[in-house]
Amino acid sequence: MEQLTSWRKRVYKRAVRTVGDEAHRRSVCLSTKLYLPLYPTSNIIIIINIISNNISNCNNTLTIVSLSWVASNHHVLAMSELPLDEKCSSTSPSTQHTPSSTMTDNRIGSFGTVPTAIFNRAHELRRRCEGRPCSFSRYEFPAWLDKSREAVADLLNADPDNIVLVANGSTASNTIMRNFVWNEDGLDEIIQVSIIFAPLGKMTGYVGELSQGLVRTRQVQLNYPLEDDEVVELFRQGIQASREAGRRPRLGIFDTISSTPAIRLPFERLVALCREEGVMSFVDGAHAAGHMKIDLAALDPDFFVTCCHKWLFIPRGCAALYVAARNQWMVRSTLPLSHGFIPTADIEQGKVDGKLAQALASGKTPFVYNFEFVAPMDNFGYLCIPESIRWRQEVCGGEKAIQTYCVNLARAAGALMASILGTKVLDNKSQSVSACCMTNVLLPLKLDAGNGDENPLPEGWYAVRSKPGVQFRVSDWIMRKMATEYETLMPVFFFQGSWWARGSAQIYLELDDFEWGGRMLKDLCERVGDGEYLL
Repeated sequence: MEQLTSWRKRVYKRAVRTVGDEAHRRSVCLSTKLYLPLYPTSNIIIIINIISNNISNCNNTLTIVSLSWVASNHHVLAMSELPLDEKCSSTSPSTQHTPSSTMTDNRIGSFGTVPTAIFNRAHELRRRCEGRPCSFSRYEFPAWLDKSREAVADLLNADPDNIVLVANGSTASNTIMRNFVWNEDGLDEIIQVSIIFAPLGKMTGYVGELSQGLVRTRQVQLNYPLEDDEVVELFRQGIQASREAGRRPRLGIFDTISSTPAIRLPFERLVALCREEGVMSFVDGAHAAGHMKIDLAALDPDFFVTCCHKWLFIPRGCAALYVAARNQWMVRSTLPLSHGFIPTADIEQGKVDGKLAQALASGKTPFVYNFEFVAPMDNFGYLCIPESIRWRQEVCGGEKAIQTYCVNLARAAGALMASILGTKVLDNKSQSVSACCMTNVLLPLKLDAGNGDENPLPEGWYAVRSKPGVQFRVSDWIMRKMATEYETLMPVFFFQGSWWARGSAQIYLELDDFEWGGRMLKDLCERVGDGEYLL
Protein backbone atom coordinates (compact mmCIF):
# COMPACT_ATOMS: atom_id res chain seq x y z
CA MET A 1 0.00 0.00 0.00
CA GLU A 2 3.01 2.30 0.27
CA GLN A 3 2.91 2.56 -3.53
CA LEU A 4 -0.24 4.62 -3.23
CA THR A 5 1.76 7.56 -1.90
CA SER A 6 3.80 7.77 -5.10
CA TRP A 7 0.87 7.59 -7.48
CA ARG A 8 -1.14 10.63 -8.55
CA LYS A 9 -4.54 9.92 -7.10
CA ARG A 10 -7.95 11.43 -6.74
CA VAL A 11 -10.36 10.55 -3.96
CA TYR A 12 -13.76 12.13 -3.63
CA LYS A 13 -14.17 13.25 -0.03
CA ARG A 14 -17.87 13.58 -0.55
CA ALA A 15 -20.14 11.45 -2.69
CA VAL A 16 -23.37 13.30 -2.07
CA ARG A 17 -24.76 16.39 -3.72
CA THR A 18 -28.29 17.71 -3.35
CA VAL A 19 -30.23 19.16 -6.25
CA GLY A 20 -33.44 21.16 -5.97
CA ASP A 21 -35.24 23.30 -3.46
CA GLU A 22 -36.29 22.23 0.03
CA ALA A 23 -39.52 20.75 -1.29
CA HIS A 24 -37.70 18.59 -3.85
CA ARG A 25 -34.33 17.72 -2.32
CA ARG A 26 -32.70 14.85 -4.10
CA SER A 27 -29.39 13.30 -3.14
CA VAL A 28 -26.99 12.88 -6.00
CA CYS A 29 -24.67 10.05 -5.10
CA LEU A 30 -21.46 9.82 -7.12
CA SER A 31 -19.28 6.76 -7.46
CA THR A 32 -16.09 7.39 -5.55
CA LYS A 33 -13.13 6.84 -7.86
CA LEU A 34 -9.44 6.42 -7.09
CA TYR A 35 -7.38 6.88 -10.24
CA LEU A 36 -3.88 5.44 -10.42
CA PRO A 37 -2.80 6.62 -13.90
CA LEU A 38 -0.46 5.08 -16.37
CA TYR A 39 2.58 3.07 -15.60
CA PRO A 40 4.50 1.12 -18.25
CA THR A 41 3.15 -2.24 -17.13
CA SER A 42 -0.17 -1.41 -15.63
CA ASN A 43 -3.06 0.96 -15.82
CA ILE A 44 -4.80 0.57 -12.50
CA ILE A 45 -8.18 2.09 -11.95
CA ILE A 46 -9.95 1.34 -8.71
CA ILE A 47 -13.58 2.16 -8.66
CA ILE A 48 -15.16 2.23 -5.24
CA ASN A 49 -18.89 1.94 -5.66
CA ILE A 50 -20.87 3.30 -2.76
CA ILE A 51 -24.16 1.47 -2.49
CA SER A 52 -26.95 1.94 0.00
CA ASN A 53 -29.97 -0.32 -0.07
CA ASN A 54 -31.90 1.52 2.58
CA ILE A 55 -31.64 5.23 3.21
CA SER A 56 -32.75 4.76 6.82
CA ASN A 57 -29.69 2.64 7.49
CA CYS A 58 -27.14 5.15 6.15
CA ASN A 59 -26.59 6.92 9.50
CA ASN A 60 -23.97 9.21 7.94
CA THR A 61 -21.73 6.22 7.23
CA LEU A 62 -21.81 4.14 4.07
CA THR A 63 -20.11 0.80 3.69
CA ILE A 64 -17.99 0.19 0.62
CA VAL A 65 -19.49 -3.09 -0.55
CA SER A 66 -17.79 -3.65 -3.88
CA LEU A 67 -14.48 -3.07 -5.58
CA SER A 68 -13.92 -3.41 -9.29
CA TRP A 69 -10.55 -2.80 -10.84
CA VAL A 70 -8.45 -3.23 -13.92
CA ALA A 71 -4.81 -4.04 -13.31
CA SER A 72 -2.00 -6.32 -14.31
CA ASN A 73 -0.76 -6.47 -10.72
CA HIS A 74 -3.55 -6.95 -8.18
CA HIS A 75 -3.47 -5.59 -4.65
CA VAL A 76 -5.84 -6.56 -1.89
CA LEU A 77 -7.80 -3.73 -0.31
CA ALA A 78 -9.72 -4.42 2.84
CA MET A 79 -13.42 -3.49 2.98
CA SER A 80 -13.73 -0.23 4.86
CA GLU A 81 -16.22 2.45 5.80
CA LEU A 82 -16.44 5.93 4.35
CA PRO A 83 -18.02 8.62 6.59
CA LEU A 84 -20.36 11.02 4.83
CA ASP A 85 -22.05 14.14 6.11
CA GLU A 86 -25.32 13.48 4.34
CA LYS A 87 -27.45 10.45 3.66
CA CYS A 88 -27.52 8.82 0.26
CA SER A 89 -30.68 8.11 -1.68
CA SER A 90 -30.70 4.84 -3.58
CA THR A 91 -32.82 6.55 -6.22
CA SER A 92 -30.47 9.48 -6.81
CA PRO A 93 -29.74 10.73 -10.34
CA SER A 94 -26.10 9.65 -10.39
CA THR A 95 -26.82 6.08 -9.33
CA GLN A 96 -29.40 5.79 -12.11
CA HIS A 97 -27.30 7.02 -15.03
CA THR A 98 -25.64 4.63 -17.42
CA PRO A 99 -22.08 5.91 -18.16
CA SER A 100 -19.32 3.35 -17.76
CA SER A 101 -18.28 3.05 -14.13
CA THR A 102 -14.72 3.88 -15.19
CA MET A 103 -15.65 7.10 -16.98
CA THR A 104 -15.76 10.66 -15.72
CA ASP A 105 -17.21 12.18 -18.86
CA ASN A 106 -17.15 15.97 -19.02
CA ARG A 107 -18.28 15.92 -22.65
CA ILE A 108 -21.89 15.00 -21.96
CA GLY A 109 -22.98 18.09 -23.90
CA SER A 110 -21.93 16.43 -27.16
CA PHE A 111 -23.87 13.18 -27.09
CA GLY A 112 -25.74 13.13 -23.80
CA THR A 113 -26.35 10.30 -21.40
CA VAL A 114 -29.41 8.39 -20.29
CA PRO A 115 -30.73 7.33 -16.87
CA THR A 116 -31.09 3.59 -16.48
CA ALA A 117 -34.87 3.90 -16.18
CA ILE A 118 -35.11 5.68 -19.54
CA PHE A 119 -32.60 3.35 -21.16
CA ASN A 120 -34.69 0.39 -20.01
CA ARG A 121 -37.88 2.04 -21.26
CA ALA A 122 -36.42 2.37 -24.76
CA HIS A 123 -35.30 -1.25 -24.67
CA GLU A 124 -38.75 -2.34 -23.50
CA LEU A 125 -40.34 -0.56 -26.48
CA ARG A 126 -37.76 -2.10 -28.80
CA ARG A 127 -38.62 -5.60 -27.53
CA ARG A 128 -42.32 -4.85 -27.91
CA CYS A 129 -41.75 -3.84 -31.52
CA GLU A 130 -39.70 -6.95 -32.28
CA GLY A 131 -42.59 -9.09 -31.06
CA ARG A 132 -45.02 -7.50 -33.53
CA PRO A 133 -43.10 -5.11 -35.80
CA CYS A 134 -45.80 -4.40 -38.37
CA SER A 135 -48.66 -3.62 -36.03
CA PHE A 136 -46.38 -1.71 -33.65
CA SER A 137 -44.99 0.47 -36.44
CA ARG A 138 -48.37 1.11 -38.05
CA TYR A 139 -50.61 1.64 -35.04
CA GLU A 140 -48.77 1.83 -31.72
CA PHE A 141 -45.78 3.95 -32.71
CA PRO A 142 -47.84 6.92 -34.03
CA ALA A 143 -49.87 7.02 -30.81
CA TRP A 144 -46.74 7.01 -28.64
CA LEU A 145 -45.16 9.57 -30.94
CA ASP A 146 -48.06 11.97 -30.48
CA LYS A 147 -47.61 11.77 -26.70
CA SER A 148 -43.92 12.57 -27.06
CA ARG A 149 -44.59 15.51 -29.35
CA GLU A 150 -47.09 16.83 -26.84
CA ALA A 151 -44.61 16.39 -23.98
CA VAL A 152 -41.75 18.22 -25.69
CA ALA A 153 -44.17 20.88 -26.95
CA ASP A 154 -45.29 21.47 -23.36
CA LEU A 155 -41.65 21.69 -22.25
CA LEU A 156 -40.92 24.29 -24.95
CA ASN A 157 -44.33 26.01 -24.64
CA ALA A 158 -45.24 25.38 -28.26
CA ASP A 159 -48.28 24.16 -30.16
CA PRO A 160 -47.83 20.38 -30.69
CA ASP A 161 -48.94 20.86 -34.31
CA ASN A 162 -45.75 22.86 -34.86
CA ILE A 163 -43.43 20.17 -33.43
CA VAL A 164 -42.14 16.99 -35.08
CA LEU A 165 -39.35 14.62 -34.04
CA VAL A 166 -36.37 13.72 -36.20
CA ALA A 167 -33.13 11.79 -35.71
CA ASN A 168 -30.80 14.66 -34.76
CA GLY A 169 -30.09 18.34 -35.15
CA SER A 170 -28.29 17.90 -38.47
CA THR A 171 -31.28 16.06 -39.93
CA ALA A 172 -33.55 18.86 -38.76
CA SER A 173 -31.29 21.58 -40.17
CA ASN A 174 -30.90 19.78 -43.48
CA THR A 175 -34.66 19.35 -43.69
CA ILE A 176 -35.20 23.09 -43.34
CA MET A 177 -32.39 24.17 -45.63
CA ARG A 178 -33.21 21.71 -48.42
CA ASN A 179 -36.88 22.74 -48.39
CA PHE A 180 -36.34 26.48 -48.21
CA VAL A 181 -37.73 28.31 -51.24
CA TRP A 182 -35.32 30.89 -52.70
CA ASN A 183 -36.20 33.70 -55.07
CA GLU A 184 -35.27 33.12 -58.68
CA ASP A 185 -33.48 36.46 -59.10
CA GLY A 186 -30.46 35.13 -57.16
CA LEU A 187 -30.37 38.01 -54.67
CA ASP A 188 -31.21 36.07 -51.49
CA GLU A 189 -28.65 35.91 -48.67
CA ILE A 190 -28.32 33.87 -45.50
CA ILE A 191 -26.96 35.91 -42.57
CA GLN A 192 -25.19 33.66 -40.08
CA VAL A 193 -22.88 34.09 -37.08
CA SER A 194 -19.25 33.01 -37.38
CA ILE A 195 -19.50 30.55 -34.46
CA ILE A 196 -22.29 28.57 -36.12
CA PHE A 197 -22.08 24.76 -35.75
CA ALA A 198 -19.63 23.64 -38.44
CA PRO A 199 -21.91 21.14 -40.27
CA LEU A 200 -24.69 23.72 -40.44
CA GLY A 201 -22.24 26.25 -41.82
CA LYS A 202 -21.24 23.75 -44.48
CA MET A 203 -24.90 23.08 -45.19
CA THR A 204 -25.61 26.72 -45.97
CA GLY A 205 -22.70 26.73 -48.40
CA TYR A 206 -23.98 23.54 -50.01
CA VAL A 207 -27.43 25.08 -50.41
CA GLY A 208 -25.80 27.79 -52.49
CA GLU A 209 -24.33 25.11 -54.75
CA LEU A 210 -27.55 23.11 -54.80
CA SER A 211 -29.63 26.14 -55.80
CA GLN A 212 -27.13 26.99 -58.52
CA GLY A 213 -26.38 30.37 -57.04
CA LEU A 214 -29.86 31.50 -56.04
CA VAL A 215 -28.60 32.15 -52.50
CA ARG A 216 -25.30 32.91 -50.86
CA THR A 217 -24.07 33.30 -47.29
CA ARG A 218 -22.90 36.40 -45.41
CA GLN A 219 -21.04 35.77 -42.16
CA VAL A 220 -21.27 38.01 -39.10
CA GLN A 221 -17.87 37.83 -37.42
CA LEU A 222 -18.05 37.55 -33.63
CA ASN A 223 -14.72 38.10 -31.85
CA TYR A 224 -15.14 37.43 -28.14
CA PRO A 225 -15.42 38.70 -25.51
CA LEU A 226 -18.53 40.57 -26.63
CA GLU A 227 -21.51 41.89 -24.72
CA ASP A 228 -25.01 40.97 -25.90
CA ASP A 229 -25.64 44.51 -27.16
CA GLU A 230 -22.58 44.22 -29.38
CA VAL A 231 -23.68 40.87 -30.79
CA VAL A 232 -27.11 42.23 -31.69
CA GLU A 233 -25.59 45.34 -33.27
CA LEU A 234 -23.13 43.29 -35.33
CA PHE A 235 -25.97 41.13 -36.62
CA ARG A 236 -27.97 44.25 -37.47
CA GLN A 237 -24.97 45.57 -39.39
CA GLY A 238 -24.76 42.28 -41.28
CA ILE A 239 -28.36 42.66 -42.41
CA GLN A 240 -27.75 46.28 -43.41
CA ALA A 241 -24.56 45.38 -45.29
CA SER A 242 -26.50 42.78 -47.25
CA ARG A 243 -29.04 45.35 -48.37
CA GLU A 244 -26.40 47.96 -49.14
CA ALA A 245 -24.75 45.40 -51.43
CA GLY A 246 -27.99 45.04 -53.36
CA ARG A 247 -28.81 41.69 -51.80
CA ARG A 248 -31.94 40.46 -50.03
CA PRO A 249 -31.36 39.09 -46.49
CA ARG A 250 -33.83 36.19 -46.32
CA LEU A 251 -32.77 34.02 -43.40
CA GLY A 252 -30.84 34.68 -40.19
CA ILE A 253 -29.15 31.70 -38.50
CA PHE A 254 -27.76 31.72 -34.95
CA ASP A 255 -27.55 29.51 -31.86
CA THR A 256 -29.09 29.46 -28.44
CA ILE A 257 -25.76 28.15 -27.16
CA SER A 258 -22.98 27.55 -29.65
CA SER A 259 -20.90 24.38 -29.66
CA THR A 260 -17.19 25.21 -29.69
CA PRO A 261 -16.84 27.53 -27.99
CA ALA A 262 -19.92 27.11 -25.81
CA ILE A 263 -21.40 30.61 -25.77
CA ARG A 264 -24.89 31.63 -24.72
CA LEU A 265 -26.06 34.01 -27.44
CA PRO A 266 -28.82 36.64 -27.06
CA PHE A 267 -31.00 34.60 -29.40
CA GLU A 268 -34.22 36.09 -28.07
CA ARG A 269 -33.11 39.55 -29.17
CA LEU A 270 -31.76 38.22 -32.47
CA VAL A 271 -35.14 36.64 -33.29
CA ALA A 272 -36.84 39.96 -32.49
CA LEU A 273 -34.29 41.78 -34.67
CA CYS A 274 -34.96 39.46 -37.61
CA ARG A 275 -38.70 39.99 -37.25
CA GLU A 276 -38.19 43.76 -37.11
CA GLU A 277 -36.01 43.65 -40.24
CA GLY A 278 -38.32 41.33 -42.19
CA VAL A 279 -35.80 38.47 -42.12
CA MET A 280 -36.84 34.90 -41.31
CA SER A 281 -35.14 33.38 -38.25
CA PHE A 282 -33.64 29.91 -37.84
CA VAL A 283 -32.48 29.16 -34.29
CA ASP A 284 -30.06 26.27 -33.79
CA GLY A 285 -31.06 25.24 -30.29
CA ALA A 286 -29.12 21.97 -30.23
CA HIS A 287 -28.10 22.73 -26.63
CA ALA A 288 -31.51 24.04 -25.54
CA ALA A 289 -33.94 21.30 -24.46
CA GLY A 290 -33.08 20.23 -20.92
CA HIS A 291 -30.41 22.92 -20.73
CA MET A 292 -32.32 26.19 -20.54
CA LYS A 293 -35.86 27.52 -20.37
CA ILE A 294 -37.36 27.93 -23.83
CA ASP A 295 -40.69 29.63 -24.53
CA LEU A 296 -41.40 29.25 -28.23
CA ALA A 297 -44.79 30.93 -27.95
CA ALA A 298 -43.09 34.10 -26.74
CA LEU A 299 -39.98 33.71 -28.92
CA ASP A 300 -41.95 33.03 -32.13
CA PRO A 301 -39.05 32.06 -34.41
CA ASP A 302 -39.69 30.85 -37.93
CA PHE A 303 -37.68 27.67 -37.39
CA PHE A 304 -36.20 26.15 -34.23
CA VAL A 305 -34.21 22.95 -33.78
CA THR A 306 -33.25 21.33 -30.48
CA CYS A 307 -31.64 18.00 -29.64
CA CYS A 308 -33.35 15.93 -26.96
CA HIS A 309 -30.48 13.49 -26.49
CA LYS A 310 -27.88 16.06 -25.41
CA TRP A 311 -29.36 17.41 -22.17
CA LEU A 312 -32.87 15.96 -21.81
CA PHE A 313 -31.71 12.38 -21.08
CA ILE A 314 -33.27 10.86 -24.21
CA PRO A 315 -31.57 7.90 -25.95
CA ARG A 316 -29.67 9.27 -28.95
CA GLY A 317 -30.50 10.41 -31.45
CA CYS A 318 -33.61 12.48 -31.09
CA ALA A 319 -34.34 16.10 -31.96
CA ALA A 320 -37.41 18.30 -32.00
CA LEU A 321 -38.03 20.40 -35.09
CA TYR A 322 -40.31 23.42 -34.69
CA VAL A 323 -41.75 25.10 -37.76
CA ALA A 324 -44.12 28.02 -37.25
CA ALA A 325 -47.52 27.29 -38.78
CA ARG A 326 -47.05 30.16 -41.21
CA ASN A 327 -44.04 28.39 -42.74
CA GLN A 328 -45.14 24.76 -42.84
CA TRP A 329 -46.18 25.01 -46.49
CA MET A 330 -42.48 25.37 -47.24
CA VAL A 331 -41.37 22.12 -45.57
CA ARG A 332 -42.73 19.66 -48.11
CA SER A 333 -40.23 16.83 -47.83
CA THR A 334 -38.81 14.85 -44.96
CA LEU A 335 -35.23 13.59 -45.10
CA PRO A 336 -35.39 11.16 -46.80
CA LEU A 337 -38.59 11.86 -48.71
CA SER A 338 -41.26 9.36 -47.70
CA HIS A 339 -44.98 8.53 -47.67
CA GLY A 340 -46.11 11.94 -46.44
CA PHE A 341 -44.87 13.88 -49.45
CA ILE A 342 -47.62 15.61 -51.45
CA PRO A 343 -46.80 16.32 -55.11
CA THR A 344 -47.29 19.87 -56.36
CA ALA A 345 -49.99 18.73 -58.81
CA ASP A 346 -52.04 17.27 -55.95
CA ILE A 347 -51.70 20.50 -53.98
CA GLU A 348 -52.83 22.59 -56.95
CA GLN A 349 -55.81 20.29 -57.58
CA GLY A 350 -56.71 20.07 -53.90
CA LYS A 351 -56.37 16.30 -54.12
CA VAL A 352 -56.43 14.61 -50.72
CA ASP A 353 -57.05 10.89 -50.45
CA GLY A 354 -55.87 7.71 -48.82
CA LYS A 355 -54.07 7.77 -45.50
CA LEU A 356 -53.51 11.53 -45.67
CA ALA A 357 -57.26 12.10 -45.79
CA GLN A 358 -57.67 9.83 -42.79
CA ALA A 359 -54.93 11.69 -40.89
CA LEU A 360 -56.44 15.08 -41.68
CA ALA A 361 -59.85 13.86 -40.60
CA SER A 362 -58.38 12.89 -37.22
CA GLY A 363 -57.14 16.44 -36.73
CA LYS A 364 -53.52 16.09 -37.80
CA THR A 365 -51.90 18.66 -40.04
CA PRO A 366 -50.08 17.70 -43.27
CA PHE A 367 -46.85 18.81 -41.57
CA VAL A 368 -47.28 16.42 -38.63
CA TYR A 369 -48.45 13.58 -40.87
CA ASN A 370 -45.45 14.02 -43.16
CA PHE A 371 -43.00 13.34 -40.32
CA GLU A 372 -45.02 10.60 -38.60
CA PHE A 373 -43.30 7.81 -40.54
CA VAL A 374 -40.20 8.44 -42.63
CA ALA A 375 -38.34 5.13 -42.73
CA PRO A 376 -37.51 2.25 -40.38
CA MET A 377 -34.87 3.28 -37.85
CA ASP A 378 -33.96 2.81 -34.21
CA ASN A 379 -36.07 5.73 -33.03
CA PHE A 380 -37.47 4.28 -29.82
CA GLY A 381 -35.83 7.15 -27.97
CA TYR A 382 -38.48 9.40 -29.51
CA LEU A 383 -41.07 7.64 -27.39
CA CYS A 384 -39.22 8.17 -24.08
CA ILE A 385 -39.67 11.93 -23.80
CA PRO A 386 -42.67 11.89 -21.41
CA GLU A 387 -40.92 9.37 -19.15
CA SER A 388 -37.69 11.37 -19.11
CA ILE A 389 -39.40 14.66 -18.28
CA ARG A 390 -41.30 12.92 -15.48
CA TRP A 391 -38.06 11.35 -14.17
CA ARG A 392 -36.32 14.72 -14.16
CA GLN A 393 -39.19 16.18 -12.13
CA GLU A 394 -39.57 13.35 -9.64
CA VAL A 395 -35.93 12.41 -9.10
CA CYS A 396 -34.05 15.64 -9.83
CA GLY A 397 -36.50 18.28 -8.64
CA GLY A 398 -37.49 19.60 -12.05
CA GLU A 399 -36.01 21.63 -14.87
CA LYS A 400 -35.26 24.77 -12.87
CA ALA A 401 -33.39 22.84 -10.18
CA ILE A 402 -31.32 20.97 -12.76
CA GLN A 403 -30.46 24.11 -14.72
CA THR A 404 -29.54 26.11 -11.62
CA TYR A 405 -27.24 23.38 -10.33
CA CYS A 406 -25.52 22.83 -13.67
CA VAL A 407 -25.01 26.52 -14.53
CA ASN A 408 -23.52 27.20 -11.09
CA LEU A 409 -21.33 24.11 -11.33
CA ALA A 410 -20.11 25.04 -14.83
CA ARG A 411 -19.08 28.51 -13.68
CA ALA A 412 -17.32 27.22 -10.58
CA ALA A 413 -15.68 24.44 -12.59
CA GLY A 414 -14.38 26.85 -15.21
CA ALA A 415 -12.88 29.12 -12.57
CA LEU A 416 -11.26 26.16 -10.81
CA MET A 417 -9.74 24.64 -13.94
CA ALA A 418 -8.48 28.05 -15.09
CA SER A 419 -6.86 28.54 -11.68
CA ILE A 420 -5.11 25.16 -11.94
CA LEU A 421 -3.91 25.95 -15.46
CA GLY A 422 -2.98 29.56 -14.74
CA THR A 423 -5.27 30.80 -17.53
CA LYS A 424 -8.83 32.14 -17.83
CA VAL A 425 -12.34 31.26 -18.90
CA LEU A 426 -14.07 32.69 -21.95
CA ASP A 427 -16.64 35.17 -20.66
CA ASN A 428 -17.72 38.81 -20.79
CA LYS A 429 -18.18 41.41 -18.05
CA SER A 430 -21.90 40.74 -17.68
CA GLN A 431 -21.28 36.96 -17.64
CA SER A 432 -24.05 36.48 -20.18
CA VAL A 433 -21.69 34.34 -22.27
CA SER A 434 -21.34 31.78 -19.46
CA ALA A 435 -25.04 31.60 -18.56
CA CYS A 436 -25.18 27.94 -19.56
CA CYS A 437 -24.14 24.48 -18.37
CA MET A 438 -20.80 24.51 -20.20
CA THR A 439 -17.52 26.33 -19.71
CA ASN A 440 -14.58 27.18 -21.99
CA VAL A 441 -11.13 27.19 -20.39
CA LEU A 442 -8.01 28.54 -22.08
CA LEU A 443 -5.15 26.03 -22.30
CA PRO A 444 -1.60 27.23 -21.53
CA LEU A 445 -0.36 26.60 -25.07
CA LYS A 446 1.07 29.33 -27.30
CA LEU A 447 1.31 29.03 -31.07
CA ASP A 448 4.92 29.92 -31.89
CA ALA A 449 5.59 31.29 -35.37
CA GLY A 450 9.28 30.51 -34.91
CA ASN A 451 10.54 33.97 -35.93
CA GLY A 452 11.97 34.84 -32.54
CA ASP A 453 9.65 37.81 -32.02
CA GLU A 454 7.54 36.18 -29.32
CA ASN A 455 7.79 37.43 -25.74
CA PRO A 456 8.93 34.98 -23.05
CA LEU A 457 6.11 32.67 -22.03
CA PRO A 458 4.65 32.89 -18.52
CA GLU A 459 5.54 30.09 -16.15
CA GLY A 460 3.48 26.98 -16.86
CA TRP A 461 2.91 27.89 -20.52
CA TYR A 462 4.25 25.88 -23.44
CA ALA A 463 5.15 26.80 -27.01
CA VAL A 464 3.77 24.91 -29.99
CA ARG A 465 5.70 25.41 -33.22
CA SER A 466 3.43 26.66 -36.00
CA LYS A 467 3.10 24.35 -38.99
CA PRO A 468 0.24 23.34 -41.31
CA GLY A 469 -2.46 21.44 -39.45
CA VAL A 470 -0.89 21.83 -36.00
CA GLN A 471 -4.08 23.36 -34.55
CA PHE A 472 -6.06 20.19 -35.23
CA ARG A 473 -3.16 17.85 -34.49
CA VAL A 474 -2.65 19.18 -30.97
CA SER A 475 -6.40 19.20 -30.24
CA ASP A 476 -6.82 15.66 -31.50
CA TRP A 477 -3.76 14.40 -29.58
CA ILE A 478 -5.02 15.84 -26.29
CA MET A 479 -8.50 14.39 -26.77
CA ARG A 480 -7.17 10.96 -27.71
CA LYS A 481 -4.98 10.89 -24.61
CA MET A 482 -7.96 11.88 -22.47
CA ALA A 483 -9.96 8.97 -23.85
CA THR A 484 -7.24 6.30 -23.84
CA GLU A 485 -5.25 7.21 -20.72
CA TYR A 486 -7.65 9.08 -18.47
CA GLU A 487 -10.96 7.55 -19.56
CA THR A 488 -12.67 10.90 -19.93
CA LEU A 489 -13.23 13.41 -22.71
CA MET A 490 -13.63 17.14 -23.15
CA PRO A 491 -13.65 18.84 -26.56
CA VAL A 492 -10.42 20.70 -27.25
CA PHE A 493 -10.57 23.25 -30.06
CA PHE A 494 -8.63 26.13 -31.57
CA PHE A 495 -10.45 29.46 -31.36
CA GLN A 496 -9.20 33.01 -31.87
CA GLY A 497 -5.56 31.93 -31.97
CA SER A 498 -5.60 29.73 -28.86
CA TRP A 499 -6.50 26.25 -27.69
CA TRP A 500 -9.49 25.85 -25.37
CA ALA A 501 -11.20 22.98 -23.56
CA ARG A 502 -14.96 22.77 -23.04
CA GLY A 503 -16.36 21.18 -19.91
CA SER A 504 -20.01 20.19 -19.46
CA ALA A 505 -21.70 20.20 -16.06
CA GLN A 506 -24.28 17.58 -15.18
CA ILE A 507 -26.27 16.62 -12.12
CA TYR A 508 -24.06 13.61 -11.37
CA LEU A 509 -20.84 15.65 -11.54
CA GLU A 510 -19.42 17.87 -8.82
CA LEU A 511 -16.54 20.27 -8.44
CA ASP A 512 -14.03 17.53 -7.57
CA ASP A 513 -14.53 16.05 -11.04
CA PHE A 514 -13.36 19.29 -12.60
CA GLU A 515 -10.44 19.68 -10.21
CA TRP A 516 -9.23 16.31 -11.46
CA GLY A 517 -9.99 17.42 -15.02
CA GLY A 518 -7.95 20.59 -14.59
CA ARG A 519 -4.93 18.63 -13.36
CA MET A 520 -5.33 16.23 -16.26
CA LEU A 521 -5.31 19.14 -18.72
CA LYS A 522 -2.26 20.60 -17.03
CA ASP A 523 -0.42 17.30 -17.41
CA LEU A 524 -1.42 16.94 -21.07
CA CYS A 525 -0.38 20.50 -21.91
CA GLU A 526 3.01 19.86 -20.35
CA ARG A 527 3.36 16.78 -22.54
CA VAL A 528 2.40 18.83 -25.60
CA GLY A 529 5.17 21.24 -24.63
CA ASP A 530 7.56 18.28 -24.55
CA GLY A 531 6.55 17.46 -28.11
CA GLU A 532 4.74 14.16 -27.45
CA TYR A 533 2.04 15.08 -29.98
CA LEU A 534 4.70 14.77 -32.70
CA LEU A 535 5.54 11.15 -31.89
